[in-house]
Amino acid sequence: MLLIWRAKKRRQAEMIDVTLQFSKIRNGIILLPEDVKSLPVALEKRLELIGLFNNTTFQYLVLNTHPAFDFPQDILANARIIEKQDLTFLGTPTKMLMNEYDGISFDLLVDFNADFNIFATYFASKCNAKLRVCLANPHREAFYNFQVNAFEAKTLTGKYDVLLKYLSKAISPAANPTTFQTV
Repeated sequence: MLLIWRAKKRRQAEMIDVTLQFSKIRNGIILLPEDVKSLPVALEKRLELIGLFNNTTFQYLVLNTHPAFDFPQDILANARIIEKQDLTFLGTPTKMLMNEYDGISFDLLVDFNADFNIFATYFASKCNAKLRVCLANPHREAFYNFQVNAFEAKTLTGKYDVLLKYLSKAISPAANPTTFQTV
C-alpha cells in the first residue's frame, strides 16, 4: 500500500504522445518473469517484441530464481542477474541496485510478468523509462503508463499475443482512422 501511495504521489503529470514516443525508441529494458513456468513463453515472445523494435538495443533483468535455466546467449550478454543480495527483505530492489541504473534513460520498459510482481513494479516505478509497458493489473495502475488489458485471453501465450498486437498497433497506427478500431 505504501508503494502505491508513493507512486500516486509521484505520478507523472506529463502527457506522452505515444505514437511519437514509439517512433523514437532506441534503447529498452525487458523485465523477464520470475515465474519459471512463464519464462519459456516470455522468451519466445520477446523475439517478436524485438522484431517490432528493429533499431532498439535491449537490456534484461533476470531474477535468479531459476539458476538452472538455460538462457539464450544474447540475453546473458545483456542481462543483469538479480541475486538475493540485490533484494530487500520485502523483495524490492536495493538502493545499491537502483543506483546502477541512475542516470540511464530508457525509451521503453517492458514487464513480462503476467501478474503483479513487487520487484518489477518497484523497478519500473523508480527507473527512468519514458514508456513503461505491462499487462494490465489493478495493482500496477500507478506504476506503468501503457497497460494492455488481456483479461479475455485464456493462456499466457494469448496474453502476450494481445500485448504484442497492441504494441504493433501503437508503433504503426492506421493512417487517418475514422472510427475507433479494436485490436
